[in-house]
Order: sequence, then structure tokens, then C-alpha cells
Amino acid sequence: MDQIKIGSFLKQLRKEKNLTQENLAERLNVSGRTVSRWETGSNMPDIGMLIEIAEFYDVSIPEIINGERKSESMTQETKDTAVKMAEYSKNEAKSGKRQIIGYMAAAFGIFIIISALTIFPSDSSWGSIYSVFGSIVLLTGVYFIAGSLSVKLRTRILSVALCAVLLFGAFAVSDYLAVTQFGRVPRFSYARMYNSQRENEIVHRTLFFTAVQKDPGTSFEQVEIIKDYSPRYHLNGDQIRLTIRFDVKEDIGRLLMDFDIDGKKESGSMSGDDNVIKSGAELHWAFNEQNFDSSLDEVDMSLRFTVVTEPCEPGSDGAYPAEYTMPLDEVFLRAEVGCDYLITVSGDKTSGYRATLEDSYS
Repeated sequence: MDQIKIGSFLKQLRKEKNLTQENLAERLNVSGRTVSRWETGSNMPDIGMLIEIAEFYDVSIPEIINGERKSESMTQETKDTAVKMAEYSKNEAKSGKRQIIGYMAAAFGIFIIISALTIFPSDSSWGSIYSVFGSIVLLTGVYFIAGSLSVKLRTRILSVALCAVLLFGAFAVSDYLAVTQFGRVPRFSYARMYNSQRENEIVHRTLFFTAVQKDPGTSFEQVEIIKDYSPRYHLNGDQIRLTIRFDVKEDIGRLLMDFDIDGKKESGSMSGDDNVIKSGAELHWAFNEQNFDSSLDEVDMSLRFTVVTEPCEPGSDGAYPAEYTMPLDEVFLRAEVGCDYLITVSGDKTSGYRATLEDSYS
């Protein structure tokens, strides 16, 4: 292709129309400098612009490329072919951009996942949070890459779904290896439970196994997988046990409790590690013959709970700051000696908290 010859031909066509380079530039919506480069042969118009130039000068694409007239006008077939070529060129450019964006997003997602698993300790929730975020970025990249290779939406969705399954499996295997080979707690647990009667144990539940962390934070710390774990212990025949499950939207500091058992009043409180009760935790409180008449088979109980929303210490009068305390409605039950009763504390700071008697376990 002789660019100088093409430029001279374009210059000839412009002069036949009695136009200056600036006049033509305005007609084609380009700069005068661009027109000058075309006519000197230092630069060539792209395929889309060639179509406009051919229509404007009433010549064919091959005539422009050859730098001379061969027919009177551009045929419709030639025009259609050129239009399709222009569309194909634009689609290829878009596809190339999508592919580049996809590879960059996938690489960035992998970088976030590796960084999260490397930087944050296994017992930090930030590791799992950033890993999930990195997975979303990676899946977005996979979607763009699949889109650049295939126009079918079904293929893109299947590619993303397959990648998501592989990521899910990789996280599950990494958790299992972390517990069994390195004695670390699983990162991707959906529940972490604390037990007031086993203060040296934290239970981590994942979708595939349950791990118990014994003596956390000490030199004797151990993490192991167990098949069956029940946070409720065997009750003596003269005990009444409360299992309190915290289904709260955010962690709280402490739960204050006032009990009335057949007229005998008692109070207490419970909290978790670092004076924080985690969402999903289960804590326990037991009553024995010192709290009620052991000769009875059933007792009437009224329970008043108060949530301390933040980790804090009581004042000199033993009371917690009023701005951090939220009392709950009273709970009544007819309790049978030798049973374990489940009470769920739910809610949040905005809408308030509530205590609900759920079930009993004999």
C-alpha cells in the first residue's frame, strides 16, 4: 500500500470539491492537522473514517486504497463489506479491552486473597473478609475474560460459577489443613461459640467440620477437629440450666441478669473473651439447690436481662454507664428441675434488643 499515493489521491479529491483542509475537517468532524497528515501520507484514516470519506467523495474503498479511480462510485456491496469490517474492528477492540480488564481484575483479586491469607492471623476475621472481597474481584475478572472469548451469556455464568466452586473448595481445604496440619483455627467459620462453663474453649463451626480451640492465647493452645460437640453439659438432677444464644447484629459487651425464683432474688452477669460477647455465641448459667427449694419438681422464674452494648467497666456504685445499657422485656417460665432452657437474645442498638424463650432440653 502506497501511503503517499493515497494521500495525493485524497488531496486531489478535496480540490475537486473546492474545499480547504479546514473545510473538510469540519465536514468530517476531525482536525485540520489530521487531514494534512492523510494527504501527506504520514497517517491513514481508520476503516470507519474511510467509509465516510468514500461516501463524501463518492468513490469506493478500493479506489482510495489504490490511490486512483477505477469506477464511478462505491457499490453497495463494497459499502456493506466495509461497514461490516468497521463493526468487526470495533468489536475486536472492545473485546481486547474487556480481556485486558479481566486479566487485571483477576490478578488483583488473587493478590488480595494471597495478601489477606498471609498478613492477617488465622483468628482474625479481617483475613476472611478480605479473602471474600478478593474472590469477588477475581470472579469479576473471570466474567470479563469469558466475555472476551465467548459472546454467550450462559458460558460466562458457567465460568464464573465454576471458579466460585473452586474458590469455595480451596478455602475449605485450606481451613482443614490449617487445623489438622498447623493447629490453627479455621478462617472461614460461620459461628464462633463461647461457653461460660468451659472458659478455656472456643468452638469454631464451618460448613464441613467443627473445631475446638483449647486454652487460646496460651502456650498450651490446641486446635482439633471433633465429630460431635454439644455446648450443653449433662445436668445433675437438681439443676436448672439456661443456655443463652446471642443472635445479635453486632458484638456486645456484657449481659446483666436479674432472677426471681419463687420469690428468691438473685443477680449476675456474663461476658466472653476480652469483655465481648460475639454474635453467635452461646453462654450458660446454672441454678442449683442453693437457688431454689430442691424438694420441688418445678419452679416459677422471672428473668430480667440488660444488654451492655460496649465493653466497659462499672462505676464506683457498681452500675454501668446508662448510655451503654439497654433493658429487655421480662421473660417468664415454669422451669422443670433437670432441664436446660434456651433463650435467644436478638436485635441491635438501633431497634433494641429482646429475649425470647425458645425451647427446653431435658
